[in-house]
Amino acid sequence: MPFEGEFAKHKVLIDFEKNPLITEMLENCEIRVSEIAELPANLLEIPRNSWSANQVFAIDGSNRLVKVQTGYPGANAGFLSVATVMIDMEKLAHEVNAPSIDPVTFAEIEKAYATTGALPSSNVVHKGFPDSRSSFRYAFYNLLEKTFPIQSGESLLETYEAILKLKPPTGEISCPLSSEICHHDLRSPNFATGKCGCNAYLVYSTDHLRIYERFYNNATNGESMGEARSLMEHLTLLNYLRHIEQLAEQDSAFWQVFVKTGFILDGPLAIFGHAAWLSERVLLELQRINREVVEHTGSDMLVLGIEKSGQFFDHWLHLDEARGADVAPKKRDFDKQDDYDTRPSDFYPDIDPLERLHGRIHPQQVFLLDNQYIRMHIARGDPETIHGISTYYGRPFLYKTNTGAMIVGISPMLREEDKNRTTASLDQFPRLADTLDLLDALISMRYPNAVLPLMAAHAHAAIPVQMGDKMFDTLVREHLGKKRS
Repeated sequence: MPFEGEFAKHKVLIDFEKNPLITEMLENCEIRVSEIAELPANLLEIPRNSWSANQVFAIDGSNRLVKVQTGYPGANAGFLSVATVMIDMEKLAHEVNAPSIDPVTFAEIEKAYATTGALPSSNVVHKGFPDSRSSFRYAFYNLLEKTFPIQSGESLLETYEAILKLKPPTGEISCPLSSEICHHDLRSPNFATGKCGCNAYLVYSTDHLRIYERFYNNATNGESMGEARSLMEHLTLLNYLRHIEQLAEQDSAFWQVFVKTGFILDGPLAIFGHAAWLSERVLLELQRINREVVEHTGSDMLVLGIEKSGQFFDHWLHLDEARGADVAPKKRDFDKQDDYDTRPSDFYPDIDPLERLHGRIHPQQVFLLDNQYIRMHIARGDPETIHGISTYYGRPFLYKTNTGAMIVGISPMLREEDKNRTTASLDQFPRLADTLDLLDALISMRYPNAVLPLMAAHAHAAIPVQMGDKMFDTLVREHLGKKRS
């Protein structure tokens, strides 16, 4: 790391160029060239049901690390928010088709509910705790315990502990306390008594998640904060589904809510990092709830994840490009005046102008991905290994909406046969036709490939950088370390 005001010298570039280890590494590696001259033969235009939802729930979260300007240098605190937005689809459709939009009515279309919290990071220690790491563990447990996405429902901690019981974690975890704090042989803590191996410190059910393993007392711990926020998003989704199920058990009319509602999570239906093992428990709970829904309604529920970036999204855009691998575009020479007047078709002479404008994928075409295609063209790897088997509880599909938006959707594997990712058939993607109808209805023209409920959820969850930092700094200065009566 350079000192302040110090700049890099150019001499190091020569060292890079002449280093034989670097040239050897580059010569022995390769990048697969995606051959997209021909589109996949199994692009589908599936029959639709003209289905419309009564309402859509969308969930998104945000987290930000803020420097604490008082006390020890390098002190940080993490602030998290998870927002759920409910879109009234009937009111939305009415306003969209109306000759003029009533601002008052339009404001009633969207209802947002946000949960916020804070977690200590480096050099921020909760009173009565030995270090930042133990403070983080307690604060995360306490945050889940005190967070109720629905006021009359269960807490996120109750949701987490309910799915934890579905299948106990395999293997034992070592003591979550730092070896500098707890002097013992690091044997597994006793979760029944809530004490560590030496019976001196508290442990929590959330320690099973092991996100504290990436937490360091002298680091900003952005990854731990990100994992905590992501887990809250997935637990919020389950929390809503479990609450509707509980209402339906008291009044059978509520079972139809599952049929007429779409639930959308920003990001993939997957859990990464230390808590990846929880994805299997999330899937088990989704499958359990769905069996109840099918038994009472004859229909699956509609749950969807949307990836707005990443390998799948880049590949989908790549397929839609109006340029095949065998078409070499002519280079422009901007030193020549003639090139400023050259028609675009001169650069891609073999491509129809409409194809170049609209892309090669037709609107409302969907591409269902099996493991072999993913391993060969998107996430390169051994086709004998299943992509995302330990992290994803859903499987991806690619869709171009009726307005041309490019969507990467993740459909939950609600039945055991859906988990066979060596094949990709329509019956392995629950309520796919209804999902595509929903996506067509929700695309926003404000941003490219944007889905309206996720835009709304992000607007309520996102933390403004400069304004947020000023507010957090004031909040910390006013309250950090002050005893509440």
